[in-house]
Amino acid sequence: INGLIDEWPDFIPFTDEMLRPLAIFNRLEELHLGRTPITGRVFDAFPPLRELRVLILDETGFDDHGLSRLADSIWLQRLDLSSTQVTGKGLATLHRMKSLRDLSLYATGITDDDLGVFAALPSLRNVNLGLTKVTNAVAGHLSSLRQLEVLHLGGTGITDAALATIAGLPVLRDLVLWETRITSAGLQALAECHSLRYLDVDQTQVTEGDLAAFRARRPEVKLPNDIWSAPA
Repeated sequence: INGLIDEWPDFIPFTDEMLRPLAIFNRLEELHLGRTPITGRVFDAFPPLRELRVLILDETGFDDHGLSRLADSIWLQRLDLSSTQVTGKGLATLHRMKSLRDLSLYATGITDDDLGVFAALPSLRNVNLGLTKVTNAVAGHLSSLRQLEVLHLGGTGITDAALATIAGLPVLRDLVLWETRITSAGLQALAECHSLRYLDVDQTQVTEGDLAAFRARRPEVKLPNDIWSAPA
């Protein structure tokens, strides 16, 4: 066996103890354990998970102790820690994961000060920081991610001041900024991001007039209404 996929809605509510028999498999590559009752102790009985490529742990009790058990998972490519208890202390464990491409920290307590590890993760292409405590200072950490294609900052403290730096990311394709404090000035800055193809600025200070001007300038960029109103 090289993986276990336990997905909503037909998932089994695995616990740490129930997963312990998997510890005999030392070549596990993929584990989907989101929305289960596991904790940060789930991997305590496991050998180093050196072959792990995908680990989904959203909406679990996973924490910094659990991340410390992943120090040897240096080939990890996708890691979903949404709605977990991880902090910046735990994120430091990721510094050896040079192959990490997809990282979700959605709805965690992560702050700007916790993201220095990004400098050690040059392969990141998809980063979700929605509903975290990041502010404009996050732009400095993101500026080193030259392969970043998808960025979610919805529900954060981002303002126009961060958008010139974000617009400078060379291959940024999708940008989510709902419920942030951006205005028409920020939208003008994003118009300079030539790789951009999707933008969500719902429930911000951007007006319909601002969006009309943006559409005229960048008609190739899709907005949420374009997606929801597209014919089936």
